[in-house]
Amino acid sequence: MIRYTGSRISNILVNLAFKRFNSTFDSLASSSPLLSNLYPTCTSCGIRLQTVDKSKPGYYIPVEDRKSKEKVLKDVDLTFQSHIEKLSQEDQNLLINDTTSKKSNKSSLLYHSKNILSDAFQKEKIELKKRTKDNSECVRCRDATYRSNFKEIGQTEFPVRKLEDIMKEIPPHEKIMYIVSAQDFPLSLNPAIFQYRLPNDIKFIINKSDLLFKTNNLSLKYGKSFFQDYLRHKYGVPPENVFITSAKTDWNINSLLNFIDDTYYLIGKTNSGKSSLMKSFLYSFEVDRMKNRLLNSKEKIQLEKQEDIKMNTSLPFVSNSRGDGKRFKEYFNKIIGPGASYVPGYTRGFIRVDLPNNKVIYDVPGFMTSEDIHSFYSLLDTHKIKDLSKGALVYERGMYNSRYETLKGGQTLTVGGLFYLNTPKESIYQIRNCINSDLQVFRDFSKAIQVSKKLDPSLANKFVIKNDDKSISELESFIIPPFYGAIDLVISNFGHISIIPTGAKKTNQPLIVYLPKGVEAVVRQPISQYIAKTLTGRDKKGNILRKENLVLKSTKAVKRYNKKNPFASRLIPFPTNELKLILNNEEISENFLQNQKSATYDKINHLGRLSDKAAYDDQTVLNEENCYDYWIE
Repeated sequence: MIRYTGSRISNILVNLAFKRFNSTFDSLASSSPLLSNLYPTCTSCGIRLQTVDKSKPGYYIPVEDRKSKEKVLKDVDLTFQSHIEKLSQEDQNLLINDTTSKKSNKSSLLYHSKNILSDAFQKEKIELKKRTKDNSECVRCRDATYRSNFKEIGQTEFPVRKLEDIMKEIPPHEKIMYIVSAQDFPLSLNPAIFQYRLPNDIKFIINKSDLLFKTNNLSLKYGKSFFQDYLRHKYGVPPENVFITSAKTDWNINSLLNFIDDTYYLIGKTNSGKSSLMKSFLYSFEVDRMKNRLLNSKEKIQLEKQEDIKMNTSLPFVSNSRGDGKRFKEYFNKIIGPGASYVPGYTRGFIRVDLPNNKVIYDVPGFMTSEDIHSFYSLLDTHKIKDLSKGALVYERGMYNSRYETLKGGQTLTVGGLFYLNTPKESIYQIRNCINSDLQVFRDFSKAIQVSKKLDPSLANKFVIKNDDKSISELESFIIPPFYGAIDLVISNFGHISIIPTGAKKTNQPLIVYLPKGVEAVVRQPISQYIAKTLTGRDKKGNILRKENLVLKSTKAVKRYNKKNPFASRLIPFPTNELKLILNNEEISENFLQNQKSATYDKINHLGRLSDKAAYDDQTVLNEENCYDYWIE
C-alpha cells in the first residue's frame, strides 16, 4: 500500500491544476485575439507554434534551422541589385544589351514606360524577402503552400468549427463583418448569425462576384442591388451595410477600406474567401506604397502618358508589367498575410491584420454546419480541389442563352461525382452546368453507380471524387421539392446547375438527388434572373407566351427580390432502398418504383406542404401561383 504525505498530495494537486490550466490556456490561445500576442503563432493559419512534437498541430522549424535547408537570396545578390538600382535606366538597358531600333515618339514612350512597373516589382520583391525573413509558419502550412502537400484532411490538422463556437470567442461588444460567397448563395449565409448580433450591427461583404458578372460595373449595377434587396427583405439588414467585391480581381478594394470604418472580426463559412480578401487589402496597400516609394515624379508622369496613349490611340501595346504584376502578386500572397487554401479548416486561430488609419481586422477560422465535411473532403482528389473551388463563370454558362445538356427521363446526371440526379420517366430537362467539373449522363442510376465504384481510366479525370464501396453505400437521398419553370440546384462551396423542364409534362414525380455525406445542397430560384436581363415569359402587352414563342417574343428584364415567394428551399430527406438493391445486384421491379413514387408524394405532403394547401399528387397542376407551396425555407 502506497502512503502519501500531506505535502505530496498538495504537490500532485498543484501539478494537475497547472496541467489543466495549460491545456485550457492552449485551447483559448489558439483562437483568442487577446492571448495570441503572448506567444509565437503561425503567420499563415494563426495556430500556436511549438517545436516539441512533430505529430501535433503547430509544429514548426525555426527560421535559423530552416535556412540551412532552403535556398535563400544570397548577400552577393542583394549587393549586386543595390548597385544596379543606382544606375540610370539608360545604363541599365546598356548593361543588359538592350539594343532597340529607333521607334516613333509614341512607341518609344510605351516601350520605355512598360518597364517602369516591372522594375519596381523586382525591387519590391527583394524588399519583401527582407521584411518576411523572420516569418514563422507551421510545417502543415509550409507543406500546403509550397508543396501542395496536405496531411490527412481531418479535424486534427484542419479543424472545422460551428458558428456558435466561433461567436463565443468574439467579445460581444466587438463588431463583425460577415463574408458571403456569391458562388453558392444563400448556402454561404447562416441565418443563426442574427442570434448573436442585430441586423443593423452586422456588415456583409459579398465576395466572388467575378463568378456572376463579367465586369465590376455590372456587379455594382445588378449584383449589389440584388443582395441588398435580399438581406433587407429577408433579415432587415440596412442596404448601406452591404458591399460587393471580388478578392480575386480586387474589385472595389480601395472603396472597401472606407466601408471598414473600425475594428472588425471577419467571419464566414469555410471557403468564403476571408483570407483571400485580407490578402487583397494588403496587396492593394503594398502596391500603393511601392509606387510612392520607388517611382519618382518623372516616372509617374510617364505612366500617366502611357495610359493616355493606350486609351486614345490604336497603337498596339504589349506590356511586360502586367505579367510581372501577376507574378509579383502570386509571390506576395504566398509570403504576406494569412494563408488561404481551398481545404476547409485551414485557418486555425485569430489572425490580426493592421490596416492604414489605425484600422484592424481579424481573420477568424471559418465554420460549417455539416459535421461530416472532412469525410467528404477526404474523398476528393486534392489536386482537383483548387480548380473545383475556383468555380465556373455563371455569366457564360448559366444564362438562358448558354449551352445546355439534355437530360431525358430515367437518366442520371452527375458533375464530377459530387451528386447524382435521378429523373423520372417521361420527362426531359435542360441542364446548364455552373460547377467547374465535367458533367456526365448515364442511362440510369444503376449504371452511374456501377461506373463510379470502379472508374475507367478514360473517366478518371472527369471525376473529382475517389469513391469506394463505403462512400457509395453512404450516399444520402433527397427529394427536390416540386417546382414550376427553372430552378438552380446549389452545391455548397462549388456552385450550381440550372434545371429547366422542357416538353409536355407527363408526370408529377419529383427529381431525386443523392449526395455524399457532408455535402450541403439547396434549390433556389434561378439566380440568373436577378443578376442579368432574362426572358420574362411575357410579350410587350404582358400576355403569357407559349414556350415556342419565348425566345422571339418575350421581353427581358432584371427581376427584383421582394420576399413574396421563397428564394430557396431545403431538400426533403427521403430514405429509400433503391441504392441498396443496386449494390446487392437485385432487380428493381416496376412495383418497387410505383411504391417509391407514392412514398415521395407522402414525404412532400408531410414535410413540404403548407397546412392550408392542397395535397400533392398526380393530379396537381403547378403554375406561377402555387409553385412554391411545397418549398421549405
